[in-house]
Amino acid sequence: MQRLPLVRSQPGSLTGALGGSGPTVNKNHLVSGDAQASSGQFAVSFDLAIYRFGALAELTNGSNATLRRPVRTELEASFRELTKYIQIDKRYWEAKRAIEDAAKEITGDRVELLPIKDESDEDAFVSVLNMPPSVELPSAEELESSQLVALLPSEQFDVKLGGTEWALRVRASVSACALETEHGLPKLWWTFEGIPKDPDPDHRPTEDETVSFLSFVRKMDTGDKKNSVLNLLGDAYFDALAKVTQTPKQLSYSLGEERIRIRYADNNDVEYAALIEALRFRGLTASQIEDAKGDSLKVAKRGLHDFEKFVLETNAPKDQIDPRTADVEKDVRLPGVDAVSARCDCPETSSVSIAGIAQRPGSRTPYDHLTMVRQQRIAENRDTRIRARSAARQLSGHLAGVETLKLELKRRKRELGNKPVRVAPAPPAFRPH
Repeated sequence: MQRLPLVRSQPGSLTGALGGSGPTVNKNHLVSGDAQASSGQFAVSFDLAIYRFGALAELTNGSNATLRRPVRTELEASFRELTKYIQIDKRYWEAKRAIEDAAKEITGDRVELLPIKDESDEDAFVSVLNMPPSVELPSAEELESSQLVALLPSEQFDVKLGGTEWALRVRASVSACALETEHGLPKLWWTFEGIPKDPDPDHRPTEDETVSFLSFVRKMDTGDKKNSVLNLLGDAYFDALAKVTQTPKQLSYSLGEERIRIRYADNNDVEYAALIEALRFRGLTASQIEDAKGDSLKVAKRGLHDFEKFVLETNAPKDQIDPRTADVEKDVRLPGVDAVSARCDCPETSSVSIAGIAQRPGSRTPYDHLTMVRQQRIAENRDTRIRARSAARQLSGHLAGVETLKLELKRRKRELGNKPVRVAPAPPAFRPH
């Protein structure tokens, strides 16, 4: 049977059924025959999009002296108790209200964060796990905490941006560092992840709609203001720490000026697959791809242009990531996950910003338009399944752990005058979140 040529067109346009039968197809999701042949995949558009931001905190003014820390065998139980105090703290609730108010200010619609009621969904409960134990650092430079992390229960609301309605989940996470060791630097995080509510594989969000979503959630990161969601989470954390350690007075702490901001989206388009292939397996740089002559890299070049647009349009004033730094993560490899990323390391504040497109190689085929396969895709595009197989979610979670450990190491070296940092026992295997 002769294969019909598939032609890429302008975003958002629609065409009739292929060959007079089958589903309606968004032309933005189709590629030319040469592009399709180059990757063996049938292109789709965006799925899950995620934005994480976090910081390090530190006890100040001798607050450590009065803490009664648990012994190592009781650490996890004490840490779980700490998370319970956080969840009932008024500042934690104020942070959630601030998120709702920010969403209302942007959309004009009142939103309400609601708990997840599905008891089979692990996001509905507190999860305690370890941050990545491997940061490819010499053993003499490892850190002195086991890096236990608690993911507090996710809450959710729906938001319509442009033509796409998103199911948005919000989750705070904290580490046990200050509870475990005298000089521990707890990590505080907020994570926002969105999935299009419509599971139809022919109606996935376009790049513009995904940019709109990431720009929307970026505004929840209110920076260094006293009532920012990170500061409110820090207030709740250290009050909970005082309770768990039976400290009679209020603990004093500071939130470091360093910030880590990570944003990724899932996209299995052939253009991004070709770009990743050129960067990883051909060993080319972004500038070499851009300057390439002839047709051998034209699909990768389209992917590079798409990536540049994605990065520039989701940049914030304080994290001007240069898309020409596009590369693959050579030090962080997760099975079945690949990505193109760009980053900005701020020398003044030691802050780190990372943006990227992640995908699972081989997850799409030239037969995805067939009715039987299409029905399977609809099932796969349900909320929980997208989260479970999301490359962006897995990679960004891993990078969040890696980058905060690197940031802590940098802080320790600065404080100790580049002397080796004492080693802690290796934590158990990391489970991505």
